Amino acid sequence: MVRPEQVSFGPPAHSSDVVLPGKVTSEIFVGDRLLTLVETAFGPMKVVRARRSATMRLSPGAHVLMSWVPEDQQLLETGDG
Repeated sequence: MVRPEQVSFGPPAHSSDVVLPGKVTSEIFVGDRLLTLVETAFGPMKVVRARRSATMRLSPGAHVLMSWVPEDQQLLETGDG
């Protein structure tokens, strides 16, 4: 799991960053934030950006590259046994 506000779009800033491709399913304005829903090989992900710093709008169906630093992710047990 990674918090939605820790995910960035575009190429990774560092070679050690975690990178995951996906496809945008929707973008929604939520107050001063822009919530982007992305379908990935591991299931859906949410990305939250400040509205003023979201310089590009992403259309549904757009292929994107997401990245984050490894320290921002946490593995959770599924409870499936």
